[in-house]
Amino acid sequence: MEKAKLTVAGVNLHSGMERFMNNEGLYETFLLKFPRDLNMERLRQALAEEEASLAFRVAHTLLGIAANLSMESLYEVLRPATEALREGNIALAKKLMPRVEEAYLLIIEALK
Repeated sequence: MEKAKLTVAGVNLHSGMERFMNNEGLYETFLLKFPRDLNMERLRQALAEEEASLAFRVAHTLLGIAANLSMESLYEVLRPATEALREGNIALAKKLMPRVEEAYLLIIEALK
């Protein structure tokens, strides 16, 4: 894992380590599991099918994962999309998704 790439991608490694009680191995394990998480794909699908309730639940789950792993860039752009979905505003959530996708893909690339 290249820490510099993760930092550039918006992952706060210091904060993440604190969340994992400074257990670097455990934190790294969870970071490396992130690309296999299916919530982003589920969010894309729920938005494509205009399933506001499902999209909100999935976005909220992904938001929690981003917070717990200190993926600050993803968290910051996903939060407004999640709130739009909480209100049932799929159109706004879809409008916000390009920034979410960009932050997500930066993290995925950094984890390779």
